[in-house]
Amino acid sequence: MSEFETSVPFSTLSKTLDRIQRTSGHRAKRDIAATLMGDRNAQRALVMMRLVLPHLDHERVLGVKEKMLAKMYAEVLGIEGTPDAARLADWRNPLNQNASTATGANHHDFPQTLFSVVRDRILSSVPMSSGSGRSRGGLTVADVDAKISELAAADNYIDRKAVISYFINRLTPTEHKWLARIILKDMKLGITEKTLFDTWHPEAQDLYNITSSLTRVANDLSDLSVSLISSSKVSLNFPFKPMLSKMVKSLESVPRLMKTKPFWIEAKLDGERLQLHKSGGNYKWFSRNAKDYTHLYGSYKDEKIAQYVHSAMIPQVESCVLDGEMMSLNSATGLFESFGALKTAANLFGQHGDAASSKPVFMVFDLLFYNGKSLLDSPLKDRYKLLSSVLRDQPGKIELLKHVEGTTTEDVVRALDASMINHEEGIVIKNPEAFYLMNDRGGDWLKVKPDYIDSLGDDIDLVLVGGFYGTGRRGGKLSHFMCAVVDDSSDSAERRYITFCKFGSGYTLSQIDEIAHEASGHWQPFDPRSPPSWLIHPPQSKEKPDMILHPRYSRVVSVKAAEVVESTQYAAGFTLRFPRFVNVRLDKSIEGGALTRSGLDEYIMRNKGRMQSRRFGGVEGGGDGGEDVKTNKRNVPARSIAMVAAEYQAVKIEGTVKVDDLMSGVEVCVINGSVAGPTGECMKHALEREVIKHGGTCVQNPRADKTGYVIADKSILKVSNLIKEGVFNIVKSKWLLDCVTANKLIPLQPRYMVYASEKTVAMFKRVNDKYGDSFTLDVSVADLKEIIKSVPPVSASLKRKGEENELKVIRRKNKHGKLVAAIEQRYAPYLLDSDVSSSNERRILRNLCVYLDVYDVIRVAKGMLERERELETDGKIVVVDGTKDSKLQGGDTEGYKSLHSLDPIIKLHGGQVASVFGSWTTHVVLAAGGEEDIPLISVQEQQQREDEFLQLLLRYPHRHTHRPNIVTSRWIKDQIESA
Repeated sequence: MSEFETSVPFSTLSKTLDRIQRTSGHRAKRDIAATLMGDRNAQRALVMMRLVLPHLDHERVLGVKEKMLAKMYAEVLGIEGTPDAARLADWRNPLNQNASTATGANHHDFPQTLFSVVRDRILSSVPMSSGSGRSRGGLTVADVDAKISELAAADNYIDRKAVISYFINRLTPTEHKWLARIILKDMKLGITEKTLFDTWHPEAQDLYNITSSLTRVANDLSDLSVSLISSSKVSLNFPFKPMLSKMVKSLESVPRLMKTKPFWIEAKLDGERLQLHKSGGNYKWFSRNAKDYTHLYGSYKDEKIAQYVHSAMIPQVESCVLDGEMMSLNSATGLFESFGALKTAANLFGQHGDAASSKPVFMVFDLLFYNGKSLLDSPLKDRYKLLSSVLRDQPGKIELLKHVEGTTTEDVVRALDASMINHEEGIVIKNPEAFYLMNDRGGDWLKVKPDYIDSLGDDIDLVLVGGFYGTGRRGGKLSHFMCAVVDDSSDSAERRYITFCKFGSGYTLSQIDEIAHEASGHWQPFDPRSPPSWLIHPPQSKEKPDMILHPRYSRVVSVKAAEVVESTQYAAGFTLRFPRFVNVRLDKSIEGGALTRSGLDEYIMRNKGRMQSRRFGGVEGGGDGGEDVKTNKRNVPARSIAMVAAEYQAVKIEGTVKVDDLMSGVEVCVINGSVAGPTGECMKHALEREVIKHGGTCVQNPRADKTGYVIADKSILKVSNLIKEGVFNIVKSKWLLDCVTANKLIPLQPRYMVYASEKTVAMFKRVNDKYGDSFTLDVSVADLKEIIKSVPPVSASLKRKGEENELKVIRRKNKHGKLVAAIEQRYAPYLLDSDVSSSNERRILRNLCVYLDVYDVIRVAKGMLERERELETDGKIVVVDGTKDSKLQGGDTEGYKSLHSLDPIIKLHGGQVASVFGSWTTHVVLAAGGEEDIPLISVQEQQQREDEFLQLLLRYPHRHTHRPNIVTSRWIKDQIESA
């Protein structure tokens, strides 16, 4: 073992990384980082780079994320099923954290949560077992690096866990924290890779940009006198850091930044940046971060997307490197989908080929290596010319990205307008004379998205009134939409709408499909020669929608834009510059919810000065990183945009992993929750994350026809307004947490409710008593305690109403023995047992009015049940004009005859027996199935009969105030025997 391997303990590295993390200031962090590299030892440098810059270590793919790491640590520590194991598994969830994580732990950081779990189970430094020669915390960086290589080589869970098991008693809690960061490739040091690279060699970053290999950086640059600048070329099958675009916020600055005229303008694509390396019939695909995607897109000339690339190339191409964007194409619509659909499209194409519902399309825009020669030092126009000559378009498979030329700001504006109409992300402007500079964002490539442009800061709510059919991939479908404001200048009976703008970006296909579905059958062709009376639109306008939609069938939509500008193409006389769809305002109606003409005029007047000082979304003196020409004018700060407090914002779902389908198909609106715990996440966000984790959907404004549950623990104005609407069930967060704990959707119960809709209240009355106790659902001890709290004690009731009044109530409700029972219950403690014992035994059933189930068809008193005639028609009941004084008649069912013997017994002990099931019934007595004295009744038959009565009780409108109990003959006997 070399001196290097034994001289650098992993504990030293961990302490150094702690110092870097705690230290403020770039220079101070850099000085500490410089100590890591030590002398010019290439082996040490490689190990340090692998451990400190693990995200750049593409030669070792670990395939271990937080979920697997949590499972392995729980098993190795022997804590499966404990709260600490739950904290590891669900480390993002503040609901699963406790006070032990309050110090130093962050529920957004798995390694810190791991540290808080292992620190109570692993001592900081204790000698290992005798003969090991090592103490805990005694591993070197080489030891850890070697084991991580074993982890990368492991191809199954058992082998991976064995590596963690090796570390468990050999590292301190702090070292485990940094080990987890290395494995997860997320160091959170607050320094860039260039800072560490520069401590090794001035050209280390450049070499890594070309090769994406830490091994090459360590070995090739161990000598400081070596310079590789002259040999910095693209190498075949070595992924490189691609050239990047610089963000621009001011469109007016584009012609000045593009020193060369004309410049090129092309579409900004919403896909994944990929580089393709071709060597003969072999192919390799890499992402911008050097991740190998060859398995997804094909490694040989007759596989997957590689086969189309091979056939698109002229035969003279032996080797090349292409730069482009992989897109997902929807086969049905012919439209590109968002980036999130790409991996699914690649997998579908791998399984089904051209028959797949969506498939990848490679959009190529640069050629960097051709037949053994690097083209980095060739200008873009020459590279593109060569690319055009060697690559033939195959639409829907591999295509050459086209561009247009521009020289002025107006050219950029027109291109951005067209981009938005085509539902594209934005535009990219390129200098055709520029060389290809890897990992450079210097300004030869600029990107412009509507989101970047300084906007009005307000969302404008408009009425969607028309649609335009798209072209190309969007042909045959409505792809951009006309909006209007409400004409409030007239008192005419018919409401009219004034056209104002159109948008073609910002929405998803599913959002537009939803609107189209709701308005199905109501879209009408637009005839500009005979427009409908409700629509005001200039007859000479070039913006003529293909289809129109009457507002009564439409929706209010929110639109964001860069500015309001004058226009003769719309009846309002104004329109929006760079409009883009934000969302459908399901919480707003057109009447009172959409912008009116007077509201628009007021808005324009209020913002008039601001609009005059700006043009095309560019603010004078800024907007592109400080490269605009400075002026002596005082900068007037733009009107600030009102920020929404965290408790009113939607949760960011990045990193939230779906664990099951518990709430699949359920839409929930979380308004607020209880105060968050020590982990600090807003409880609203924590609850929303729970919904999403379990397959549900969260919205910020409930929809009457779709939102199943509104969750709120605190009463605020929004909750009060929803209660006034009377449409939504508003429940406490406890309902959601109980559902997660029980792993099932729990039916709503009164104890969960903040507010219940009229329909829900009616349901509660059918299935619960007046205190909220369900007739059919089990309750926990804790829930029962809550229910009991709502039951007023007898003593309190007597105090409220007075002794005399209470006795009057008792007399009125207890004509047949209940008055005696109430008096005995109240005064029995003051009497001698001998005075009451004999009478109590004889009157033990005095409060009962019993219906004995001795008939095949249940006899029900007229008017007791809702829709009773339906049941009678079905033969389930017979409706009779009986009372509780109706005498028992002979039974129809042979097996039930023994119940007749209970008639005199019940009466002997003070009870009543009625032959009709009515509102007076306190108990339904069934034959006890399986008893020896009733051999003809089975347990199954008893259960079936009980179910029949339970179904009847669902139709009893007063069941919430009077609860008939369903018991067996055995229960009656037990009551008498116990007396």
